Amino acid sequence: MANHGFTLQSVRNSLLASVAMTLISVSPSLADDITLRFTSFEPEGITGFPANRFGDEITERSNGEIKMEYYWAGSLLPAAEMASGIASGVADIGMILPPYNPSEFPIANWATALGALVDTPYPYSTLQGAAANAEALLANKDVLAEFERQGLVILTPLFAYPNYDLLCAMPVTTLEEAKGKRVRVGGNLWAGQAQAVGMEPVALPGSDVYQAAQRGVVDCVMQYPAGFVGNSVWDVIKDYTPVQFTGWNAMYLVMGRDKWLSLTESQQKAVLDSAVTYFVLTHKKSLKDYAVFAGPEADTHGVVFHTPDPAFFDAIKAAQAASLSNAVANAPDTLADVAEYYWKNDLR
Repeated sequence: MANHGFTLQSVRNSLLASVAMTLISVSPSLADDITLRFTSFEPEGITGFPANRFGDEITERSNGEIKMEYYWAGSLLPAAEMASGIASGVADIGMILPPYNPSEFPIANWATALGALVDTPYPYSTLQGAAANAEALLANKDVLAEFERQGLVILTPLFAYPNYDLLCAMPVTTLEEAKGKRVRVGGNLWAGQAQAVGMEPVALPGSDVYQAAQRGVVDCVMQYPAGFVGNSVWDVIKDYTPVQFTGWNAMYLVMGRDKWLSLTESQQKAVLDSAVTYFVLTHKKSLKDYAVFAGPEADTHGVVFHTPDPAFFDAIKAAQAASLSNAVANAPDTLADVAEYYWKNDLR
């Protein structure tokens, strides 16, 4: 996976171009003041920093014409209903996760396997993954059309978490220790990797992770350190093993298409320019949360760091390689040029 001349300006240009490719006409808003409802299935501790700055910047760039109203932790829409709820106008803007709705987003769901292509050590992996992922998605007309069919406009894709690790209620460092452990996963790709190391996957949205860990519904949580911090799950389970499951490249900040079309051109530009800030701050927060998790606060929370057995890594890498080798053969019919998409991700 490579960064093909990635800059913040290229993100802005890609966003503008992607919207131009999917939308034909614009109906100016007749309202003087507009309040957009931002919904998140995650707690404010994870999403709040970039989202609040995003809303403030929209208000500033629109000269006060647009304000943002926030709904956290699934209070307005649960994770699986984000896409349909934003498209129908229950909310206006939010993060959607295609693996939660694979039949509606076959290309975006299929592309989750490409998260394993990140091949640089942290923190460079975050920068590498974010750049290549944004370029590949925003330049692909089939991806943009897929979202348009669902009544959505992509404001920006995100790839802030290059790997998933394990936080468990007990040490899990070997395949023997992993065998039979119930582990939270975020979708089918990660369920397959959990099974490859002998674990029993339990599909749960991020908003349910804390209670599941606290009540013993799961023995382990497969997630990224920012999630362990933001969901407060490190308050209840303490054994951390960096096993490097495939990271989460399946996050999209979107807006309902009907709401988008109701905005004036200048208001649309205010939203898109502010989406670049959301992109930047989300990845900055990821880097900060990794540092928090690895710093003195981990000792305060009693987190114990473990080194996984090499055979654990080998089993995960084998599962990732199998997913990638099958990706071309299993590409959705709606993706016209698989080779071009792969080139964007530098898969050789």
